[in-house]
Amino acid sequence: MSFDTDKCKLSQNNFTLGYKAADFQLHTHVNDGAEFGGSIYQKVNEKIEMSIHLVWTASSKNTHFGIAAKYKLNCRTFLCAKVNNASLTGLGYTQTL
Repeated sequence: MSFDTDKCKLSQNNFTLGYKAADFQLHTHVNDGAEFGGSIYQKVNEKIEMSIHLVWTASSKNTHFGIAAKYKLNCRTFLCAKVNNASLTGLGYTQTL
């Protein structure tokens, strides 16, 4: 939250709300009453985790979204992948030494 003392009004405001359970997380946000978004994360099982993110901008009527997944190969190695609505794709490989 930002307050402009010269004009005596709020110049920026953000609101967020989240919920977390053992294998599920939900997050929502509103920025200046113009951008609305949220994300959902779920641990499907011991090896697979998935998430989706969605944002809508009221002024331009644009929607952005992405989806991601993580696969655990073993206790020290995992693969991850993500893609968004602009077809930007990311792939990752992580190994703890």
